[in-house]
Amino acid sequence: MSRRRRLALLLVPIGAFLVLANTGSVLAPSWAHHHPALLLSFDSRNRHLLLTVGGGIAPAAFFLIGFVRLLITDPLFYLLGRWYGDTAIRWFERTTGGANGTAAFISRVFAKAGDVLVLIMPNNIVSLLAGHTRMDWRRFAVLDIVGTIGRLIVMWFLGRAFRKPLETVVDWLQRFQWPLIGAFAVIAILNGLRSARAAVPVVEELELLAVEEDDQAEA
Repeated sequence: MSRRRRLALLLVPIGAFLVLANTGSVLAPSWAHHHPALLLSFDSRNRHLLLTVGGGIAPAAFFLIGFVRLLITDPLFYLLGRWYGDTAIRWFERTTGGANGTAAFISRVFAKAGDVLVLIMPNNIVSLLAGHTRMDWRRFAVLDIVGTIGRLIVMWFLGRAFRKPLETVVDWLQRFQWPLIGAFAVIAILNGLRSARAAVPVVEELELLAVEEDDQAEA
């Protein structure tokens, strides 16, 4: 398989899941109450995990959907970091507004406690750094799965402990869902445009790197 095709097989699904996540965030004021399982299938970040508990999601749906949605992108980011190194890190920073130094800070922590980070906060940037540092994929997979299960358990019991306040928040979101959805949509569009403009040079760098690797392989 050519490096250019390999890059596309990573970036296309990553882009699709980012679109799903943004869509879920925009529609969360409505879906948290009416369609909590659908919300989790689009975006299972922590606030949505808690909101769906307040929205009355069934335990089986919470753990099954949450597990699949949280885990499905981690191998993609792991491979992106493993195959494209520093360029992949720059791409992530550009697409997530990394000027705040979050990625750099996590990178420094990862150098000292990579296994712990994968276990306690398995997410996109941690998976990217695991690949970047060439962590053994078997160790990464085990830590990632165990960490994801642990995260879901913590969020479930936390949501149950604060269910009444969460139900109040879900009811408030539902009451003002349309103004909130409109505001979230505007914010998502503006952030998407900014991220796309910032990421274009790095995506071109990734493509150039893939082309150079293909040329070297042919030679």
